Amino acid sequence: MKKKILPLLAMLTTFSVYASVNINEMMVRNVSSKINENYNFEGWVELYNSGAQAVDLSNCFFSDNQEDIYLWQNKAQTILQPGEFAIFYFDELDQNNHASFKLDSDGGILILSDQSGTILDMVKYPKPIRNASYGRTNDGEDNFAFFITPTQGTTNNNS
Repeated sequence: MKKKILPLLAMLTTFSVYASVNINEMMVRNVSSKINENYNFEGWVELYNSGAQAVDLSNCFFSDNQEDIYLWQNKAQTILQPGEFAIFYFDELDQNNHASFKLDSDGGILILSDQSGTILDMVKYPKPIRNASYGRTNDGEDNFAFFITPTQGTTNNNS
């Protein structure tokens, strides 16, 4: 009996840890607001770990297509500690934290999934405003709004 319970507990633990990762904020039309390490203004997405345990995002996937949730795989070692933020750029570079595709400037969908195909988070975003981000009004919660002053890498609470 114990042998059957342990795998189930392991699956529940894995799911609950991943369930704490949210697509927290995004800037699709970054024309002149936030510059990346390559000195470019590119679209970016911020993930937030609202849980109490570290989450390994290595080998997770991003996609803008529900028919192909494995569009881009994060191959970089990415451990997200509780309360931490991780930034990914969507600039077609396909290296480290730079995805192989750009976000839709007419509005769209962004999906974060794991290797097994479990969708960890999915955000439908409206047509973006130039140099404004779109994010959760409070980190990890359900309500979204545009931020005239983006909060990349910091809390959205009270913004």
